[in-house]
Amino acid sequence: MPATRHVKVLILMFIAIPLSAATMGPNFQLVAQSQMQESLPSIGVDGVVVWNDSVARAGRVASAQPISDATELAAGPYRDSGVASIGDESMVIFIRNDDLWGQRIGADGKPAGAPIYLAFTDSRHSQRIAIAASRDRYLVVRSASSVISGSILDAAGNILDFSIGMTGGEYGRYVERISAASNGDEFLLVWDTSTSEPWSTPCALACPGEDRDVHAVIVGNDGHPRPETERILASGAGDPDVASNGHDYFVTWSRFGGGLTGQKIGAGLATAGEPITITTGRDFGSHVAWDGALYDLAWIHADNSPVLMSDRINDSGAVVEPLLNGIFGGFQSRDFDLTAGGGNIVFAVPVAGHLRLQYLSVTPAPVGRVRSVRH
Repeated sequence: MPATRHVKVLILMFIAIPLSAATMGPNFQLVAQSQMQESLPSIGVDGVVVWNDSVARAGRVASAQPISDATELAAGPYRDSGVASIGDESMVIFIRNDDLWGQRIGADGKPAGAPIYLAFTDSRHSQRIAIAASRDRYLVVRSASSVISGSILDAAGNILDFSIGMTGGEYGRYVERISAASNGDEFLLVWDTSTSEPWSTPCALACPGEDRDVHAVIVGNDGHPRPETERILASGAGDPDVASNGHDYFVTWSRFGGGLTGQKIGAGLATAGEPITITTGRDFGSHVAWDGALYDLAWIHADNSPVLMSDRINDSGAVVEPLLNGIFGGFQSRDFDLTAGGGNIVFAVPVAGHLRLQYLSVTPAPVGRVRSVRH
């Protein structure tokens, strides 16, 4: 009998611990009463969104309501964009023609100050950009053929240093996707290289060429890389993304032929966990964010028609719960974006020619209550 009572107590204790949960929230069209087709979104944790229609635009979503007073950033669409936040302000960046621009967006969703000219670029060989925010700095990085350069800005948008060489690159191995995250004190920059020319044969779902590598380097809060930390994280892999939990980092990428891998990276790249197989299907184009308790991972699953898949995971790659699996589809990885924070996970997805935002509210995960799932 004592043993039986003991077992019952353990069961009751287990049930009393609430499981992690994400609750479906509002779903609405990004731009109120829009008659145009929106595309290629970037969304920030504070609700600032950048997108293309006939021109490049930005706006802030307030109280889970559509944007009604968007700002025109440029007279035509951009090739790539990004957004990051410090406090109640954001910095949006976009690359169009031969120019890379930035624009501060205030707490009211309006432009704060004049547009910031960041760099002249080669419109043929500069396709992708990225931005991340530390506690008081913005790091903006851009690729040009085999080389990555960057600029560091303060919270007020002043350029403190520009055209900083992030990596010298290797002739004939071209950079496609670049991603960056900060733990508050430094940045982790990740990118891929291959002999494929992204301006001719970009990654769509799968990336062309098996000779693709994923690289990483730590960048200090002054915007300068620490060359001794640079390393190759994976070969036969590409299209990387990275997020931080405020101390460590979690990097994800696609393996050649499909399937996602993740890796925990310690601050300063002093430590690195073993690469973790997260999915094994035809899965591509990962986006990863930190929601305050867990990492949120989204990607395109393409065994049949492409559909959006997403899970909350811990930094060991174990799935805590599925999110929006198979609800949205018919698009590629650059057509959607994901952000998280403040108790919300937010997806920007294309539906019938318009961008829509899907909110989920999240609760913290209890320690040790995770399950391993492989797709």
